[in-house]
Amino acid sequence: MGVTCVSQVPVAEGKSVQQTVELLARRLEALGADKQGTFGVDCETYHTAAALGTQGQTGKLMYVMHNSEYPLSCFALFENGPCLVADTNFDTLMVKLKGFFQNAKANKIESRGTRYQYCDFLVKLGTVTMGPSARGISVEVEYCPCVIANDCWNLLMEFMQSFMGSHTPGVPPVFSSKHDSTYSPGDTMVQYMELFNKIRKQQQVPVAGISVSQVPVAEGKSVQQTVELLARRLEALGADKQGTFGVDCETYHTAAALGTQGQTGKLMYVMHNSEYPLSCFALFENGPCLVADTNFDTLMVKLKGFFQNAKANKIESRGTRYQYCDFLVKLGTVTMGPSARGISVEVEYCPCVIANDCWNLLMEFMQSFMGSHTPGVPPVFSSKHDSTYSPGDTMVQYMELFNKIRKQQQVPVAGIR
Repeated sequence: MGVTCVSQVPVAEGKSVQQTVELLARRLEALGADKQGTFGVDCETYHTAAALGTQGQTGKLMYVMHNSEYPLSCFALFENGPCLVADTNFDTLMVKLKGFFQNAKANKIESRGTRYQYCDFLVKLGTVTMGPSARGISVEVEYCPCVIANDCWNLLMEFMQSFMGSHTPGVPPVFSSKHDSTYSPGDTMVQYMELFNKIRKQQQVPVAGISVSQVPVAEGKSVQQTVELLARRLEALGADKQGTFGVDCETYHTAAALGTQGQTGKLMYVMHNSEYPLSCFALFENGPCLVADTNFDTLMVKLKGFFQNAKANKIESRGTRYQYCDFLVKLGTVTMGPSARGISVEVEYCPCVIANDCWNLLMEFMQSFMGSHTPGVPPVFSSKHDSTYSPGDTMVQYMELFNKIRKQQQVPVAGIR
């Protein structure tokens, strides 16, 4: 165990989180770094139960963390407080203490990625996620031969500059309290706790008030020309490009052997969204939306005796993301195979997670660049009432849009010389 610096790297302009991680990985490999497996750090938040809180006073938060480098240990931390190191039975203890500490499950956050070894340095590039969404990028750099932070900071900083450039961090606050004392694993976990809290506050990828709709092709224009027209309207409002996005959908139907005679098997749609690179969504029409990790794709291959992939029906929407104040807009060209079938417009109002509370604001903004093609209230909103909007609700809207476009067959292949 050497001295470690944990920091955040912002997403590169015009890139996604995953693309930025790959860019950093390529820089490390160009230096001569070798892959050395994977790592994971997770953090769950606990707060004092209501029965314990003094009236009018907010209970103190406790963070229970794990690190794959120390598989037999569990770390419990308070902000600006001590770091307790225990064995993994501490997790069982927290269950038994549920009358005193309550788990804020929605706040679970973790960083997972690849380890790299370069001479005496160990580097870990991680994608920070909350639930299904990628929230940021963590970089952990350890100088293995040294255990006194002040003795090796200049060397650490020089190495980080070689692949992080202008995003090289300053001296971590935890270093200032170490002076000439020995660095410990708890100091690394304090840095991860601070990084996770910083990313939580940034709310980089909020899941909130999203409308997905179709825009018809303008008269006398092609699909691409109509997309460019919408883009110009957005840019005229002052919207800035924020990289690209992609949503794809594959259709599976129950294998013939399973179908009841004379009865059509139910369709299942397996979907991916670049905003949630670690997740896979499985949907039925008028049915539930299952959210799983990307191993679900491997599972579908193994279930080919039960579900068959209708490959000719694969459909996707790809295009550009735009940020305008609190709105995130995605203009996409919907394609099946080589042909463009239509145009998708996704508009997200980031500060709000209750659909009914922000629909009027969403509609007013969409009218500013979609005009008469502004959509009505999405059907999925009517079932939400005052409940929290989720990524699955966005995928349901894309599924409905893709099925509508499949039926329309908007762009027939004709008139070719």
